[in-house]
Amino acid sequence: MELINLLQAGLTIIIGVIIVQIISKYVEKIKGTKKFKQLIKNNPYNAAITWYLSYFVKLGMYIIVSLIAIGFLGFAQPLLWLVAVIMTLSIIGVLIYSLRDLIPSAFAGAYLLNSKVIKKGDRLSIRSFKGKVKEVSLLTTTLEGEKGGIIIVPNKIITEKVLKVSKNKL
Repeated sequence: MELINLLQAGLTIIIGVIIVQIISKYVEKIKGTKKFKQLIKNNPYNAAITWYLSYFVKLGMYIIVSLIAIGFLGFAQPLLWLVAVIMTLSIIGVLIYSLRDLIPSAFAGAYLLNSKVIKKGDRLSIRSFKGKVKEVSLLTTTLEGEKGGIIIVPNKIITEKVLKVSKNKL
């Protein structure tokens, strides 16, 4: 291994880390925008969504920088492809696992929105909670509790656990 290869790999890592930090700050700014907050409002998973967004953007960029640096060190191309495939499959696995609750709620929300089974003003009884539907969104349904207060329920629970629906009765 030549000194020039070590210098190229080291310089790649240094420049890569700087670029990752700059892009991470940009992602943080996006997360703070009004449009992004509106996109994830009333979502019980919004903290997880924003954390995973930042984490996976950073992780992906660090993996790319690492693979480029390893390439400068002269490792065999098939080894790099093997590492890239393993890392990609790992990231896909983690993403699928992390979205295991979000995806069913999104499908349930699409069903509720399209079928109009539950509409604003309907009364629901879910487990021990009773309330009047205030809003049905893609991921959650917002209820006004009988004793006051707001109850935000993931749509997955609505489709699985609703005991009673009373249409537009007060």
